[in-house]
Amino acid sequence: MIPPLSSPFPSEISPHVEEIQAATMAWAAAHRLLDPHHTRQFLRARYGELAARVYPYATRERLQIGADLCTWLFAADDVIFETSRGVADTARLIPDMWRVLEGGQAREPTPFTEALADLRERIDRYDRGSGALRRWADAMITYALSQAWEAANRELTLVPSLDDYRCMRRDTGAMFTVFAIIPLATGLPLTERQWTDPDVRAATVAAVDVVVYDNDLFSYAKERLGPNAPNNLVAVLVAAGRTLRQAIAETVAMREAALARMRAACERDRGGAPEVQAYLRGLGCWISGSVDYSASSSRYATML
Repeated sequence: MIPPLSSPFPSEISPHVEEIQAATMAWAAAHRLLDPHHTRQFLRARYGELAARVYPYATRERLQIGADLCTWLFAADDVIFETSRGVADTARLIPDMWRVLEGGQAREPTPFTEALADLRERIDRYDRGSGALRRWADAMITYALSQAWEAANRELTLVPSLDDYRCMRRDTGAMFTVFAIIPLATGLPLTERQWTDPDVRAATVAAVDVVVYDNDLFSYAKERLGPNAPNNLVAVLVAAGRTLRQAIAETVAMREAALARMRAACERDRGGAPEVQAYLRGLGCWISGSVDYSASSSRYATML
């Protein structure tokens, strides 16, 4: 029932895709993020390929950071957050994540806080005062806090309102975290003035909406009977009285409206600084790359 999702941006993939896939699995194993069951799932899902599609322009070393970050986020979702864990247990995980993101040490280290510290150190190495590390850390902290809201929805089997969901989905989807390292991946850092430019922010927020709505469409069939069922835009719309067909069509329409906003913001900034153009191109790569990846990934293989 999900129609093909188009993207006006070119589809690209890094020539380092196979190296990246092998290396990110080795990284996850070295940090003990996955048990044997999840290791098999991650091998099939090929999250290194996702990174190769969404950061296709990055050098081998910078692409590896993006791949490991994506792997950490998927592992955190599968192993920690998107389980039957209650809101209190989820909330107790956040302070140590916060300490690590601020450059400190976890009081009760886990494989996830140790891997997070490794990511922070590597991003800091390439940051060189550009602000990318601070933006990424802030986005990660907000992402972690938003997981307590999702956990409450799961624990209470509560389907949020449409307004609440659209507000929170921008953070629960972790897209600000992966967009924050686009300038690191391009090798062209943004100044704070460029990062906060109204058109750049508008393009960023709109691109976040496109990718998370796409993810909800791809994941609904697999999630609808699981513990995370309330945290999906299609489910929110069904709970509000739409039929499933209407909910899917409305989600696609919201996705297309966000894509139009993103393209309009990019058009207003056409001819801007090279580093800004590289960042906006990076947003487009995330939209096209995530569609290409999700359409064939085993992570979303269950169909309606």
